[in-house]
Amino acid sequence: MITTAGGDSHMRLLRLSALAILNNVAAPLCSALKLSMLCKAGTASVAAYAGVSAVVDCSASISNFVVVVSMARVGQARGANDMHALATAILSAITAAAGIGVSAAAVLWLCR
Repeated sequence: MITTAGGDSHMRLLRLSALAILNNVAAPLCSALKLSMLCKAGTASVAAYAGVSAVVDCSASISNFVVVVSMARVGQARGANDMHALATAILSAITAAAGIGVSAAAVLWLCR
């Protein structure tokens, strides 16, 4: 909990969330840049890119959400100084990261 008074709390919150904001802005910008380069290739390439990009972006968003929620649980347990909840949250975060990694590796292996 931020305990500073007035505008300080808003600036501190903005500084703490800057990396999350950057993370959420990076993916659409990269997609726009890639699409602008593909527009010279023709309509079939753009259509294929749009389909693959939609699936990849959706998968990445779901994976990012799972990791963010897991890490938020770790931070909450650490802030409450509850070691049992902390151990459970860390195990959950590791399991989520391993599951996402194995799933991504399996999809890449199947698509080779």
